[in-house]
Amino acid sequence: MGTIMPDYTRLSDRPLAPSGGKSLRLAALNAPLDGNMGGLRRADRRCFRQSRQAGLRGTFRALLTSNTQDLNSIVRRQDRHLPIINLKDEKLFESWDSIFSGTQAIFARRPSLISFGGDNVMESSIWPSKHVWHGSGVTGNRSAIACDGWTSNGRLNRGLTSSLELYRLLGQDTHSCERQLVVLCIEVTTER
Repeated sequence: MGTIMPDYTRLSDRPLAPSGGKSLRLAALNAPLDGNMGGLRRADRRCFRQSRQAGLRGTFRALLTSNTQDLNSIVRRQDRHLPIINLKDEKLFESWDSIFSGTQAIFARRPSLISFGGDNVMESSIWPSKHVWHGSGVTGNRSAIACDGWTSNGRLNRGLTSSLELYRLLGQDTHSCERQLVVLCIEVTTER
């Protein structure tokens, strides 16, 4: 028996209304990466550097797990109720906590994920594969399937990913660590 996919053909692809108020931004790095990102710290530095180059003042970290970090713990506890928006102020999720409800974090509409360089991941050929690395279970717990702590691009090593084309942020797909996939960054402190 195959997996039944939700019918998204009736959902609007129009942008969501601006969220207004305090929120956390989710953005993509400007190019896809394979599983050898130099570890989580180096991936975090890429997020920080590219956000600064884009003129953003908040602190951004990679939306990735590690052997010492669960995905759901990246954002400060007092900010986990804030809505998650993209770089165009369009709401993606009701809150950080809502992402980890065990539903694979399904987007209400076609994801509009914007890179720090201003490209829409879903529309740009920069990202031929619309899968995102994350290394997390559906509740934000870390997984051992994370390209050896994001230090391997070996063909036989695997990392947990999710298909953005299936409207999922925390799908439980696996890909070879040699694949070049989307890396997302979440704002963990707001300075706006």
